[in-house]
Amino acid sequence: MSAIDACAPQSGQTVLVTGATGGVGSQVVQLAVQAGAHVIATAHADHEKEHVTELGAAEVVDYPGDIASAVLEAHPQGVDTVIHLAGDPAPLLAAVRSGGKFISTLIGSPEQLQAESATVVPIYANPTPATLDRLADNQASRHTIVKIQRVYSLDSAPAALADFGSGTLGKLVIATD
Repeated sequence: MSAIDACAPQSGQTVLVTGATGGVGSQVVQLAVQAGAHVIATAHADHEKEHVTELGAAEVVDYPGDIASAVLEAHPQGVDTVIHLAGDPAPLLAAVRSGGKFISTLIGSPEQLQAESATVVPIYANPTPATLDRLADNQASRHTIVKIQRVYSLDSAPAALADFGSGTLGKLVIATD
């Protein structure tokens, strides 16, 4: 929710979401689309591309490639906002238009990136009761969906963490029973 709040997407804006296939990225894609933004999502395999397209992404960029170049080829002035949830942030700055925003969960301060013409906003996961209530309300009202990729037993938690490190399509769940 912090990423979407920092972005404050508007109708007609273009938003690039890196890490769009994960749990947070999937939520960001859906909420930005619902706000009227033109969303570009990163994905690689066909099932990932299908997932982000089903969530509403208007365009998909292959993340093993040069993301910024691919985005700039289609949007020469750059995008209004990059929401950076995965990968190296530095090369993505080139994709932000002058005066745009670069929002990241993977940097600690704006000084970590040399951005001359964009606003850099680091955000942190803060699972406050209000944030969790908003997420639950979105799910209950079907405003957004959460895809559960796999459920693991508590004994399989190490495998879940290893799978998480390889990338996810939605959320991984560890069940205690």
